Order: sequence, then C-alpha cells, then structure tokens
Amino acid sequence: IYTLSLHDALPIFETGEEIVEYKARRSMLFVPSYNKHNVEKAKSVLADSVIFDLEAILIEQREVARDTIREVYKESGSKFGESERVLRVNNLGSEDLAKDLELARELEIDALLFSKIDCKEDVLEAARLIDEVSSDMTLMIMIETPLSVLNIQEICAASDRVEVVVAGSNKLANRLQIDIKKGQKAMFNYLSQISLAAKAYGRTVIDGPHFDVMDEFACEDATKDAFNLGFDGKSLIHPIQIEYINDIFTPKQSEVEDFEKMIESYRSEERRVGKECRSRWS
Repeated sequence: IYTLSLHDALPIFETGEEIVEYKARRSMLFVPSYNKHNVEKAKSVLADSVIFDLEAILIEQREVARDTIREVYKESGSKFGESERVLRVNNLGSEDLAKDLELARELEIDALLFSKIDCKEDVLEAARLIDEVSSDMTLMIMIETPLSVLNIQEICAASDRVEVVVAGSNKLANRLQIDIKKGQKAMFNYLSQISLAAKAYGRTVIDGPHFDVMDEFACEDATKDAFNLGFDGKSLIHPIQIEYINDIFTPKQSEVEDFEKMIESYRSEERRVGKECRSRWS
C-alpha cells in the first residue's frame, strides 16, 4: 500500500499498486470537551480535524466531557462539517481509558489519539485496543516525553496501524525545562527527529499547538517552522488560528502549476521513449 505523492504517481499507475487517497490534516483543533459550547462550535469550524480532548483536562471534568460529547451527538447529529472526528483518550493503563473506549464504541468517530506513547510496546497495545473498538478507525499517537523522542524510530516502525504522529511539543518542552514562550528554536532538534522518523515510515506528522492565541505572528512563525521541518500540519487550541495555519500548509496555485508542468513533461518523455522502443523492435 502506498500513499500517493507526485513523483510516485506514474509508477503506481503502471504497476497497479493500491493508491491510498491523501487526507489533509493541515489543522487539527483540540476541543476541551467538557465545554458544550466549544463542542457545538466545532461543528462549524474549518479545521481539517477536530480532536475531542478527554486527556488534557482535570480528572473531575472527564466524565462531564464524555457526557457532553454524547449530548451534542444526540442533539445535533454526528457530522462536524467536513472535519475528521478524533477522540483523544487517556493514557494507557489509566482508569479513564476504558470509559473513553466505551464512548468511542457508541459514537461515529473517525480516529483515536493515544497520549504519551513512549515505546514500541505502547504502540502495539494501542493498536490492539483500537482494533477491539473498530478496525476502520485511524490510529494516532502522541509523542510527549524525552523517552518517546529517544525511541521515535522504533515507535514509528512498530505497526502499520499507526497513521498519524502528533508532537506534544509543549509537554515535551516542559519535561525538558525549555521555555518555548521565547520561541520554538530550542525544540528544533527534537521536532526534526520526530518528523524524520515519521516520514521514513510513511506516517503523517503533526506539530503541537501554539498556546499564545493572542500572538498571531508568533503562531504564524511557529507554523512556518513546522512546515520547513517537514510536518504535514499543526494542531491548535483556538479557531482563530485555523485560517493562517491552513494557508501555510496549502500548496499555492503557482506551485501546483509548476508540479503539473513537471508531471506532464515526465509523461511526454515517457511517451516519446516508448514510441522509440516500439519502433526499434518493430
């Protein structure tokens, strides 16, 4: 199975290998799910994915959050515009995880995001758990600790069930005692390792959110940094950040036209060479 990219298009067409449709995840909005207004508002945002967060909230808010998601689904349906619906569940081995997975069985959810994945064994356990819920759900994992960065290659290689790797850059920075309020440059070494390993094993890789919602320029700079490090998108915490994050991760019209010209030139040369070969052997 291959994920289609421009330079892969012709060989895949010729050999008949399966093409997996590319799914844009430029922007992934974390929604504090105990807040009904925020969950309802997620139905109208233009984020590629909405993440119902059951982990990064207070323990006493988690049951409220599960009930709130159920209530919104019941009252206004399961569609959240065109956004992918992701449930961020609690840590492996936690008491809340079983309740989160039960909620996932009840509702139309597209993906599960497992927090604090530190090693290959964690990946395999997450894959087992998600398959017990639904084999059609997308498995996403979060990289949030120094240990997970050290193990990032084995984590990305552990299972083809993993489709998306999300960098929990803020928790990672806290554990490394790095103040990213002064800029994300100190995180480049760690983020580049995550991006490199994810790309090596064909995973989509997403940068962590920028928490200073009021500083639009800093968020835009952080998004450009993520793009230049090879990330496919960025998570976020407020809808105000969606527009410019989507813009940075969207190919510009001139770039699309350049790629189309390259593909057409390649195909023209293939046709020319094919004709020459046939004429020599006829």
